Amino acid sequence: MADIIKINNNPIQIKEYNGQRVVTFKNIDLVHNRPEGTAGRNFRENKHRFIENVDYFEVNQPDEIRRLGIERPQGGTPTKVVLITESGYLMLVKSFTDDLSWQVQRQLVNTYFRAKELMQPMSQIQILQQAINILAEQEKKLLSIEGTVSAIKDTIIQEPDNWRENMNRMFNKIVDRIGGQKFQEVRNESYRLLEKRAHVDLTRRLMNLRTRMLDQGATKTAIGKANKLDVIEQDPKLREIYAQIIKEYYIRYVA
Repeated sequence: MADIIKINNNPIQIKEYNGQRVVTFKNIDLVHNRPEGTAGRNFRENKHRFIENVDYFEVNQPDEIRRLGIERPQGGTPTKVVLITESGYLMLVKSFTDDLSWQVQRQLVNTYFRAKELMQPMSQIQILQQAINILAEQEKKLLSIEGTVSAIKDTIIQEPDNWRENMNRMFNKIVDRIGGQKFQEVRNESYRLLEKRAHVDLTRRLMNLRTRMLDQGATKTAIGKANKLDVIEQDPKLREIYAQIIKEYYIRYVA
């Protein structure tokens, strides 16, 4: 039957009251292989901890009890029944800690109490909201892809005679992304990486550059401003290697 669910190989008739699924004490004893009356006794001993209409319902209308399919063992309709909600059930079985009880709890919660929620058809508003969420996520991914493509283009499309300007533009974007306080740290790291790849000593080359400038009559201010980027810019091989290093940084941090 469509209104029967098996829990621990025991058939449980689906019961719904006040818009939610409920079980009886007898159902709980049956699926947990407990002596009849165990769940009812636990409830009575701890009733002060349960909240009516939240953890349980007390039903005393005969028509409603018959609709739920609940009968006395000897036949006839009981005058009152207690129906346990999901929260009440989980409170009742706190003392059931054996392996079987853990399995039964999972089955009862997932395939009985919450199964109705999973089967509920979505409203038009929910369907529309889901579609909006999907479109928003797709737009977010598209913007991310466009940003990556744009960043990669920046590393490829450069003015050939504006090498220094290109390097500084890319480097500044890298620093903006990772934090301005790391400017010198990243700059020094890029120089160390260049020295390793090109097998050069930039410090020595910078000293040689300043010596040449001095011999050529450059001012002390100009000599003092000379830096390692000047050394790199004057050597085509170093320019090419350093540009590759900055492109790698750019793709890693900006793309």
